[in-house]
Amino acid sequence: MAMRSAKEGCMRSWLCSMALVVCLLADFASAADGEPEDKTVQALPYGVTLFYYFQQDYFSALTELMTAQQQKALGNHKGRGELLRGGMSLAYGMDNQAEAIFEDVLTEPDGAADRDAAWFFLAKVAWQRGQTRRASEALDRMEAGYSGDTADEARYLSANIHIRKGDTKTAGEQLALLPEDSSWRYYLHYNLGATHAASDRWRQAVSEFRRFDTMEADSDEERLLKDRAHTASGYARMAAGDYSGARDDFSRVRLEGPLSDRALLGHGWASGELGDYRAALSPWQVLSDRPLIGRGARESLLALPYAYEQLAMPGNALSGYRAAADAYVQELVRLEEVIEVFQKGDIGFLLPATQEEASDWLFEADVMPEGEYAPYIGYLVTTHDFQIALREWRDLYRIAGHLARARERLAVLSHVDQHQQLVWSEVIETQQRDVLMDRQRQLQVQVASLIEAYRLADETGDARALADPVQRQRWNRLDHAYTVADGLALTGQQADRLRILKGLMVWDDSEQFTARSWMLKRQLRDLQGLLSESQRRVASLDLAISQRQASDYAPRISALLARTEAQVLQVDLALDLAETGVRRLAVAELNSQSEQLAQSLGQSRLALARLYDNVSLGSR
Repeated sequence: MAMRSAKEGCMRSWLCSMALVVCLLADFASAADGEPEDKTVQALPYGVTLFYYFQQDYFSALTELMTAQQQKALGNHKGRGELLRGGMSLAYGMDNQAEAIFEDVLTEPDGAADRDAAWFFLAKVAWQRGQTRRASEALDRMEAGYSGDTADEARYLSANIHIRKGDTKTAGEQLALLPEDSSWRYYLHYNLGATHAASDRWRQAVSEFRRFDTMEADSDEERLLKDRAHTASGYARMAAGDYSGARDDFSRVRLEGPLSDRALLGHGWASGELGDYRAALSPWQVLSDRPLIGRGARESLLALPYAYEQLAMPGNALSGYRAAADAYVQELVRLEEVIEVFQKGDIGFLLPATQEEASDWLFEADVMPEGEYAPYIGYLVTTHDFQIALREWRDLYRIAGHLARARERLAVLSHVDQHQQLVWSEVIETQQRDVLMDRQRQLQVQVASLIEAYRLADETGDARALADPVQRQRWNRLDHAYTVADGLALTGQQADRLRILKGLMVWDDSEQFTARSWMLKRQLRDLQGLLSESQRRVASLDLAISQRQASDYAPRISALLARTEAQVLQVDLALDLAETGVRRLAVAELNSQSEQLAQSLGQSRLALARLYDNVSLGSR
């Protein structure tokens, strides 16, 4: 009788814990729904924000968004950007900031943002704070025909409010308004089932949970919800006395899922209630090989020998109770070691926290490391308070990483600024600008010379004016020969040779005049272009020098460094507090498990004593 009472107490405890769980939304629905007729992104910073957002890199998304807001670069996406920022803040747990953002959105002129979405998010803030009446009033402020992206979730939230008030009829009406393909329908079915189960309306609860039989679970979240519904349905059916149906529900739960322990334990008790304790042995044996930190595994060690007792196998029952007692003792020793590690050990080793750019704030699927402490950490993460504290600690750790990188980048910026100041000082103090101006004047002389040569050649028709340097050198030699010849008595043959040579030179210049004229124009055009570019660059240099002398980069960088250092201190302090909270919650939960193990150890020893007494009485 004592064992049967313990069994029934176990079943009732599991059933109530399943019935009172209400699955709430964890994901943030996109806030960019203010203008359904225009979904295009017209501002690049807003597009970059959305890119990071859909990559689940929320820190970068907020950084880009808030930078764009500071620079007033969002354009007509200003209202949407505020809703997006408020939504991410709300999903991150910063409900005070989110509330302030949404209230500011509602003060904007009509059409500046989706006011219905803002009212919805204010309702969501109130709901998360447990302010049911205020949440209901905010939902009532939304337009009756609202059809934005948050419309379905708004109906879901409204239905949950009515469920909390005990008005399941109105909640059902809200459910009927949801589209057939809406995922919120299943959340409502589950919540309605949990509400019926909490009020011992088992058949109505089962009816809601059985809706999941036809659910196509394509994501991990949907598969988990389906497992949860089947497990809850199984325990509800057991409470209603439908043990065969309960076994069918438990068998639908995935063995690799996080709810398999509860389903295996319930499957065994349902088989036991049907008198088929041999069938109960299989799920309980599977459970007995799992870590004892799980309640199902711990209770299976007592359930197995109990089943052997019902099968009239006292020897196996005696061995089972003895093995259970030994396992409990070993696990108690192990728990004491784990508790000491959480009290004094390196929490970063136990719960690795990365400083990657991307951060999935909504749920950490990879939070558990592999190793000897993995089963205990895996169990702790399933508890709500520890999961929240762990998220906060990991997020703070990531923020500390961002601040460390910001400090490094500011140090680099400071170094670059100092180097640039030095370069500009050298430009000014070493009179490099004067050197550049001298070169520019030389270029101007060259241009003027070419222009004059071309003008003379064009006006006089003298092809010699366009002679190249080699030809010009030849003319110089010929002119010198004529000068010398004036002082000499030349023969007729020698004078003829000079005239022939001069005629060849004139003929050559005449033949090359067109080509040389084209080349001169080209050179002149290129030189004029270089001169214009030189003048532009000198003017830019003068402007840069004047602006650089009035630059405020250094004090701005210094101010940012000081601000960053102050934030580093704040985050370090918050990290210490968060780490203390994680340790405290872990130790408290592990101590609770230790107490339950001690109770199970006592039950196993009592069962051993009872069996020994039965054996002694039978031998007399």
